[in-house]
Order: sequence, then structure tokens, then C-alpha cells
Amino acid sequence: RGWLAVSVQPAIAADGTTQQRLMVLAVAAGSPAQRAGVQAGDLIRSIDGNMVLDGRQTMLDIARLKPGESLSIQLQRGAQVIDTTAVVGIRPLPGR
Repeated sequence: RGWLAVSVQPAIAADGTTQQRLMVLAVAAGSPAQRAGVQAGDLIRSIDGNMVLDGRQTMLDIARLKPGESLSIQLQRGAQVIDTTAVVGIRPLPGR
């Protein structure tokens, strides 16, 4: 089961509408997401070229990947668009 270690929520525009992006709330230290350069406050625009429409579905799609597989992530940080690659990891057991 694949794991990136980000907490996300739907991104909300200034007018209150939901955007087709996910806002990163937190990134676990030492995680695949952190190694890929993902930061809290980033907006995830797409994963593997697919626009993100739903946080739950996106996380399920990532979980279906095998640890060690790579995926491309397009982020928005302020006005800057960043393309990065993450190597999916294995979720650590609780307490470790």
C-alpha cells in the first residue's frame, strides 16, 4: 500500500468555491512527500497528469500504488508552479 504522508483538504477560492486542487495542511517529517519537496500550504494541482478533484479519491489512488513506484506531482506555491516526482513509501506502523 502506497503512502506519501500528507494531510490535505479541498482548496477554497476567495469567493468560497472549491477549486480543483488540494491544499496541503501538513507533511510528515522524513516522508516521501517531504523528500519530493512538498510543503504545508502548497496546492496539489495534479498527480500523474490527472487533475485532483477529491482528496479521498486521490489518497485511495496513491494507496493503490506499490511502495517504490514513482508518481509526478504538480504543485502551486504562491504564483510558482512546481513539477516534482515522489517515490511512494510504506506507511510506518503506529508507534514507530
